Amino acid sequence: MAEPRDGWAKLDILAKVLTPVIIFGLGTWYNVNQGKQAEAQKVSDRIVSLVKSLSSDKVQERKAALALIQYEKSKHPNDVPDELIAIALPVLIETARNDPNPEVAQEANQIAKDVSQSADKTLAASVQRQVDTIQPRVYVHIRNENQRGPAKQIEQKLEAIGFNVPGIQRLDAAPSNTEMRYFRQDDKQDAEKMISLLQEQGVIDAQAKYVPGNENSRAMRPKHFELWFSANSLRPSAEATSQQQAR
Repeated sequence: MAEPRDGWAKLDILAKVLTPVIIFGLGTWYNVNQGKQAEAQKVSDRIVSLVKSLSSDKVQERKAALALIQYEKSKHPNDVPDELIAIALPVLIETARNDPNPEVAQEANQIAKDVSQSADKTLAASVQRQVDTIQPRVYVHIRNENQRGPAKQIEQKLEAIGFNVPGIQRLDAAPSNTEMRYFRQDDKQDAEKMISLLQEQGVIDAQAKYVPGNENSRAMRPKHFELWFSANSLRPSAEATSQQQAR
C-alpha cells in the first residue's frame, strides 16, 4: 500500500509546483494578448485618423497621410482588421481615381492594392479593377489669362466626352506649339482623341507628344495627360489673322 500513497504524494507535490507555473504562464499569455489588442486598437485609431486626413485640401497633408498609412501597414501587418480595411479602401480608391495631384493619386493607387492583399483574393481583384479602371485626367496649362475663357470651353468639351479636368493653371512657360503630353504608350489613343477635339475647336497647332521614362513610374498615375497651350493658341480669329498678316 506504500506505493500508491507515494504516487499520490508525488502527484500532489508536482501539482503544487506546477500550478503557480501554469497560473503565471496563463497570466503572461493574457497580458501579452491584452497588450496586442491594445496596440491593434491604437494602430486602428491611427489609420482611421489618417484616412480622414486624405480629404484635406492641402497636398502635403494628403501625401503625409498616405506615407503614414503605408508605414503603419508595413510595421503592423497583422494588426489591421478587415473592418478597418473596409473603411479605408473606399477612400483610398476614391483618392487613387480622383485626387488632382498625380503623386497623391498614384501613391493611393499602390496602397489600395497593398492593403487589399491582406484580405481575400476576391477583394484584392476588385480593388485592382477599380483603381486601374480610372478616368483619364487632363491637366490644362495656359500662358496668359486671356486664354482662360476659351480654355474653359475646351475643358467642358473634354469633360463631356469622359475626360476629367481638375482645373486650369497659368504658367510662365509654354511650348512653341500646343502639346497634349502623354506618358504611357497605352495612352496614345486617348491623346489622339483629344487632339482631334482640339483641332475641331480651332486649335490647329495641337499635337500629341509622348514623354518617355514614365511607363512604370509610381509617381504618375496611368491615363495622366498634360495639355500645354502655346502662347498663340486660343486667340480670337481676328487677332490671329492680324498676327499672321504682320509676319
